Amino acid sequence: MNSEARERVVRLSTPGAALTALRLSIPVEEAPTEAGAAQILIALGLERARLAAAQTGARVEGSRTPWGIAYTVAGPTEDFDYLTYVLREAVA
Repeated sequence: MNSEARERVVRLSTPGAALTALRLSIPVEEAPTEAGAAQILIALGLERARLAAAQTGARVEGSRTPWGIAYTVAGPTEDFDYLTYVLREAVA
């Protein structure tokens, strides 16, 4: 798999809102012999991230996009730093 260091994190929040959502997109290209490898990475990453997210009640999702892998975490705005940790667990 070829992956460049062009990750993008998007923070979605509304002023005064109690929830924040973060989305991390990672470009991934799979050769024919690597088909399905990204799905395995998503499953492993979600397992780690969901264990971490359970402490705050945050929700974590992962998906394969045409361009790569995308992880989303949503939780309490006051736990913003911890939500970023949850994303790091997903990509560890």
